[in-house]
Amino acid sequence: MTKRPAKKAAKARYIPYVPRKVAEGWYFVHNRVIPQYPIGANGFRVWLTNDRSRLVKCSCGFAPELTHYRVKGTVPATKAQTKHAEARRVGQGKFCAASLPW
Repeated sequence: MTKRPAKKAAKARYIPYVPRKVAEGWYFVHNRVIPQYPIGANGFRVWLTNDRSRLVKCSCGFAPELTHYRVKGTVPATKAQTKHAEARRVGQGKFCAASLPW
């Protein structure tokens, strides 16, 4: 009987910003909620993971400078929905204070 190599444990961590770049072997992922700024608003979450088995490339328009992913089977936000959120962002991982409701 041959032994199968041990499977590497998947790692993931939520992050409160859009990274400038993603290290090799890691994937930038977001959930199915329409992208919001600041990250975390209205349930929008992003994370980094090293397990690509349940991911597909996302073409929603969020963070166009990065290749990012979503979980298979989730419906992506449309580019029109994402455009509103992108208009609020200024720079990498920052947002415009003037766009806040208070």
